[in-house]
Amino acid sequence: MSRRTSTRLALLIAVGVAPPTLFAACSVLNDLDSYTGGEVGPRSDVAESSPDLSESDVAPPETDSGSPIDADSAPPPGDADASPETDTREDTSEVIDTTPDSTPDSIDAMDVADASDVSEASDIVEVAPDTADATDTADTALDAVDSGDGDDGGGSSDAADASDTSDATDSGSSCHPVINEVETGSSSTGFDEFIELYNPCSMTITLNGWKLVYRAQSNLAPASGSDSSTLVTFGTLSIPSGGFLFYANASGTFAKAPYAPDGTYAPGMASAGGGVGLRDATNALIDSVFWGPVPEGGVHAFIETSPAPVAATSAPPGTSISRLPNGKDSGDNSKDFASTAPPTPGKINL
Repeated sequence: MSRRTSTRLALLIAVGVAPPTLFAACSVLNDLDSYTGGEVGPRSDVAESSPDLSESDVAPPETDSGSPIDADSAPPPGDADASPETDTREDTSEVIDTTPDSTPDSIDAMDVADASDVSEASDIVEVAPDTADATDTADTALDAVDSGDGDDGGGSSDAADASDTSDATDSGSSCHPVINEVETGSSSTGFDEFIELYNPCSMTITLNGWKLVYRAQSNLAPASGSDSSTLVTFGTLSIPSGGFLFYANASGTFAKAPYAPDGTYAPGMASAGGGVGLRDATNALIDSVFWGPVPEGGVHAFIETSPAPVAATSAPPGTSISRLPNGKDSGDNSKDFASTAPPTPGKINL
């Protein structure tokens, strides 16, 4: 047996290969020596991995009966007692199969890789709650926008609602009656005049102590200042939701049948320009409308943004300025009021 073959057998013994397998390996290794023409120089990797290993350092393997086996006594290639070629290939595969079992380091490396994967998975789990929190925050932010407080006092919102219905209805806490229609005279007489109120709110409103007041075009006092005249002071009175009230000049057509005013007033209003206001019991200005040109030298307190148009002078019953639709209140007299004929005191504006 060559030295190279002895070295290989010693390595197999060192890793614990079973004796039957060692016997088959001896046969294969001898065949290899014969094929290559004898002993060849040792491979550097084998020499380096076992520099002190020799035949004398390795105990010979034992047979199944416990007797030592002489490696040199293995039958040479072609001997009738040698194992068949097919058996040799099978035994060789067994030698190869046992090699992974002798290298547990590979398994350890896989275990380490698996451990790192588990570590990364735990990192993902830890991140997940933060992601959920971000989603909750976004959802909370989105919920806050949908249910946020609006501007209860904005006239523009009321105007948008009014465009969808024939009557503008508001159930907000800032809802209030409005001056809905005004006529300042006909071609027959300046006394053919009236003022109509409308309640666009969803509830009845009490008007005890409220007032209808008039301001001449030249009266530029602040809203809390003095009015030119008080036309009506309401006693114990309320106006239902969607209800109307109208007050007529005592000397004009609307104070007589077939009209049925809720009250009368005197004196009257100028048709060329002026304003009417509705004050509550604390004298706060609740609503107002101004018609005619803007006063020279200042701003009239009863103008809401821009003046309403001046109604045309026509034969009785004349022409009025009215909110279209009823209760429309954008905060701009020029947009809320239009000149209409015939007038409709106490009824829906047409």
